[in-house]
Amino acid sequence: EWNGKAWRGGPAAIPKEPPIQLTYDRTHGHLQLIAPSIAGDMLGGYELYIGAPDLASAHIEGGGCAGITAPVLRPFGTPVLGRASFRLDILRAPPLQPVWLGVGRPSESLNLNSACSFHLAAGSDTLQLITDPSGFASASIGVPNCRALLGVEGVFQAGTVDALAPLGMALTPSVHVRLGD
Repeated sequence: EWNGKAWRGGPAAIPKEPPIQLTYDRTHGHLQLIAPSIAGDMLGGYELYIGAPDLASAHIEGGGCAGITAPVLRPFGTPVLGRASFRLDILRAPPLQPVWLGVGRPSESLNLNSACSFHLAAGSDTLQLITDPSGFASASIGVPNCRALLGVEGVFQAGTVDALAPLGMALTPSVHVRLGD
């Protein structure tokens, strides 16, 4: 709860009065519920409740960097705790060539040009894969069944060598994931 100077309290009970509005703030990853605060017979103001949903999600963000090729990265499934079947697929990469899949913390992107961003600027780990004859590669990612990971977010981006792309690498748009139920 915000008292005008500092946050205090912890989990709050559901408001007694019917809420006015419920929205999802995608930028900050939480729900916002606005409810009236009644003092006696009068409106005493409004209360803002903020909650973090426990839903797993995976969505595509930003622009990639194309050269001769324009690879794409697509999530397959959602990163649910305890699920071994969450997968990231790389499509339209050069056939029978190495591709790198990086993962890092969500952070500011590094814009390489007007339509091209590097989304792993906050540091990352990488995995090297080899594409098949159609330019496809896939990485299965097991999500541990650990409640302490609930709400943890990460960003994935893939790249391949491409002499005509910025910095000599064709990059995919990123996939932003949130671990959940």
